[in-house]
Amino acid sequence: MVSVIVNVYNCREYLPTSLESVRQQTYRNLEVILVDDCSTDGSGTFCEEFSKMDGRFRVIHHTQNTGVSGPRNTGLREAIGEYIYFLDGDDYIHEQAIETLIAAIEETSLSVSAYDYYWHASLDGNTHRVRDKKSVEILTTEKVIFQMLAFVDLRWCVAWNKLYKRTLLEGISFHDYYSIQDQDFNLRVFQRIDSIAFVPEKLYWYVENPDSLQNNPSHNAKRLYFNTLNRFKMLDCVQCGKNAKKYRAWIIGYGFLQMVKRRRIEQGTDYEVAFNSLSLKLIRSLSREFLFMRHFSIRNKSQFIVAWFFPRLYEACVQVVKPNIKG
Repeated sequence: MVSVIVNVYNCREYLPTSLESVRQQTYRNLEVILVDDCSTDGSGTFCEEFSKMDGRFRVIHHTQNTGVSGPRNTGLREAIGEYIYFLDGDDYIHEQAIETLIAAIEETSLSVSAYDYYWHASLDGNTHRVRDKKSVEILTTEKVIFQMLAFVDLRWCVAWNKLYKRTLLEGISFHDYYSIQDQDFNLRVFQRIDSIAFVPEKLYWYVENPDSLQNNPSHNAKRLYFNTLNRFKMLDCVQCGKNAKKYRAWIIGYGFLQMVKRRRIEQGTDYEVAFNSLSLKLIRSLSREFLFMRHFSIRNKSQFIVAWFFPRLYEACVQVVKPNIKG
């Protein structure tokens, strides 16, 4: 059985498409846990009505709002399936999405499978379209973690395009973060395995809900502040092993480069002072490790130093100094 955990919060407009895309899955052995996180737009009531049409669906209502992580953790505690799949209530999936992920795991005998996604502005994606089937790729988690930490590749940062073997998640839950909780979750999961089965097809529709945290510009300053704070908290998640220094270098090095861009965005906002204070604290505590790390190029180190401490000089030569991504 696959346990599908749906995070529901004020997405009434999107729920009919989202839940119907799950109900019509060609892989039928599902339990679908709808976790309503105190919606105020009728989403909870709609979930109750929808669940009456299909006995595989059940609804859990929170008594207080818990953010993105709360509903997923509730679903994890309640799930009884052998596999776990997460879906956001304002997104939807191809009718063969779960079937495809299950097949990839069975073919490779791995514990996590994933596929690609569409970034969509509306609900008009065709969930029944004929697929251009492609072969499953086996990717090392080292490569995936690099893509996640260095490029912030959404395919690897998020939880909603992956199928996880439930036993793999034992002892792991989502941290109660305002931002970057999926990336933090995946880093802890990926370090438990060597490879991931990837299906290079777009079978998930990520819908641009203007009211969501990620897509609402008014939340940017707060989101970027907590994104920076929680990225560096991931250093505590790095497990001892052959890749520990490498992963720490990617978190710190590319995190510092992100801070340069974010400092400009935070200027004039309510979070400017807090962001600058946090950044200086991180630089002071991690500067020695940053300067001596082997898995981050000298060129990128120089780029950060010039950009942070001599911003006018950096702006003058920004076209000359290009990032040199080193794996």
